[in-house]
Parts: sequence; C-alpha cells; structure tokens
Amino acid sequence: MGCPILLRTLFLPILLTAFMTASTAFGDDADAPEASVPISAEMRAEFQRFAAWYWARQDAGSQVNSSAFVWNTQPPPSNLNPFGEALQLFSTLYARRLRPLDSHDPYSIIDLFADDPAILQQFRNYTITGYIVTSVADADIHAEHIVATIMALGADSSSGSGVTDVSLNEDGDAGCVELTTRNLRSSDVPPWLAPILTEPEPIPLPPLPDEVLEADRLLKEAEAIWKRWIVEMYRQFMLTLPHNLRYKLWQRDTYWDDTTTGFDCDDFADAFGRYLEWYVRQHSNGAHRIEPRVLQLRGGYSIEGHTMTLIFFGDYYWVIDAQTNIRTGPFHRYIQWPPDVSEVSEHYWPGYGYEFGIPMHYPAGWRPFYEEQPWYNDPVQRGRILELLPPEIPPDSIQP
Repeated sequence: MGCPILLRTLFLPILLTAFMTASTAFGDDADAPEASVPISAEMRAEFQRFAAWYWARQDAGSQVNSSAFVWNTQPPPSNLNPFGEALQLFSTLYARRLRPLDSHDPYSIIDLFADDPAILQQFRNYTITGYIVTSVADADIHAEHIVATIMALGADSSSGSGVTDVSLNEDGDAGCVELTTRNLRSSDVPPWLAPILTEPEPIPLPPLPDEVLEADRLLKEAEAIWKRWIVEMYRQFMLTLPHNLRYKLWQRDTYWDDTTTGFDCDDFADAFGRYLEWYVRQHSNGAHRIEPRVLQLRGGYSIEGHTMTLIFFGDYYWVIDAQTNIRTGPFHRYIQWPPDVSEVSEHYWPGYGYEFGIPMHYPAGWRPFYEEQPWYNDPVQRGRILELLPPEIPPDSIQP
C-alpha cells in the first residue's frame, strides 16, 4: 500500500522546512559536548562500542559482566547507565503502547522488549549503530520518529535533544518515504516518568479484610525467621578475622570472582519473595496465595538504586527490604500506589536526600536485559547460599 497523501503533503514539508531552518548542524559539531549536557560525543561512541560487546556476549550465551568491558576513554560514572539515553528515546517513541509506571497495571519499555522481539532488535541496532529507520508501515513509531527528529533539529544548545544525520529515502516496495536518523536523542520526559503536578483528592480506605490481616501475620512470622538468618550470617562474618567472604551474603555481581554472578539486591529480593510465598502457603494450608515480585527503584534510568521484594495479595501489597526487613504495608494497590520508600533511601544513603524514581516491578526469576542472571543460575553462588541456609529455610523455598 502506498503512502497516504496526507503524509506526503503534511509531514514531509514540515520535516524539510526543519532541515533548512534548524540551527543544529550536521556532522561532528552536532554531538559537541556542552556544559549542560554531561555525556560527551566520545562517551556516546564508547556506549555504542559497549553495546556491541554486550549484545555479542549475550548472543554467545556468555556471562555478561559489565566490569569486564575495557573503556578506551575515562569510564563513565558508576551511576550512569550506558543504555539510559536509548531507553528514554524508545520510551518516548513507543509511548502509545506503554502504561504509566505509577498505575496499578504498569507497562514499561522493558516489558515491551520482552513481548516484542522485533522492537528489542530495533533497540539493539540503535544502541550499536545509532540508526533508526521508519516508514508509514511502522505505525507504532513513525509519527513519533518524525516529531522527535523535528524537535532535535530545532533544539538549542542547552537541550539534551540532538541528532547527527537525517535522510529521507524513497521506499520502492511500499512507495513511501523512509526517515533515517543517526544518534537521535530526545530530551522529552516519557509520559510515564512525568511528575504529578497536582495531588488528587484522598480516597477513603476500606477496612483491611480478615484474610489480609492473616496474610500480614504470616508474613511477619516469615520475616522474623529470615532476619535471624541475616543477622547470624553477619555475626559469623564479623567474628572471622580476616573476614570470611563466604558469610558475606550480599555480593555485587562479579564480586565473588570474575566469572560469577553475585548475590546482590535483586537476588535478595527474588529469594526472599519466594520464601515468603512458600511460608504463607505452607502455614495456611494453601488458603492464602501471595504473588512475590521484584521491585526496582532507581533515579530515572540511572544504575544507582535499590531492589526490594513486592508482595501482591488480592487488592493489597507490601514492600519489604530483604536485607534490612524495613517494610511498608499492607496498602491498597489501586488507591495507595506508588509506595512510599523514603525510609529505605534514608537507610542506604543517610542525609543524602536520594529520591527514587517511579518504581518498576517484574516477576521473580525474570530480569531486565541490563541485569545479570539470577543467582541460582550460577553453580558457585547457588552452592554457597544453599549451604548457609538454616533448617527453617529449605533450599526449595528460595529457588525455582
């Protein structure tokens, strides 16, 4: 099917006008670093090289340890996600298919990647080459691609938007014009990351049902058992001089050795959630079925953040930190979302005033592409953790 007349007569002249009137230059100057933009052209080039290395390792089935990548320039700050700009751009381009992360039924760009391999492949190509090619046949993205390109062409030097090259080509098969951009960046905040400007009127909360109160009682019992284990491992670690790393439960990915998945906060949240689900099921004769999930809390798309256990039970939820037992809940998931986790940020970054972004959660056992695989997929970590478990926490209760 050929291109609609409206597309040729409306969008194409606007785009061509933007080419001739935009102050943004093509070529090397388009990516020149500026005072208000912390990411330089050289760093973005390194991000593309990192992406090629990352996806190749993943395709080969190799363990992807980001610390093993050798940077040609100064390594980026530890809280900077090499895929951050790409994730923001794709969240903007595919905003129509996403649902707000502060809703009771969120759907992020990461969820879309998991459900649509073609879009993940498009994202992969972009992170490696910087290129995005669309035509009217790409109904999900083409109009947003045009708008983002126009905005990038007209962006001033203080904006995070930008683009290096833009071209229009005739698609002979479809009879449509293709838009090709290289290194397109969008400073637009994706709709689901936009702040809430006005506070809604509070909704009266219904009384907690008896089954929720009973589930809460069982959760607290399980949390107490888990906490005793955590405290005992810490005591064993402190009593050994030099400290025996075997008892140091939390280990950053690649901490144990250069080829091993760690046991960090997402693994803690995964294992703890599975244990809570097992305990409640066992001690209620299967009458209460909770759903454990992994809750990621980050500042935007930065790497710095924390992961906790999220428990859904009917219309209610709890958020519990597996490493400290700081908990919130039960809350009504349709009235009291997103959760208040300020106590957690103050615990890990006291006095810093660190604020998490809107939370993203996913099933236990699943990980976004930028996270290492779960701890139980690695024989070294699995053997270490299972050997340290007390009798009250059976090995089958914390892993698939």
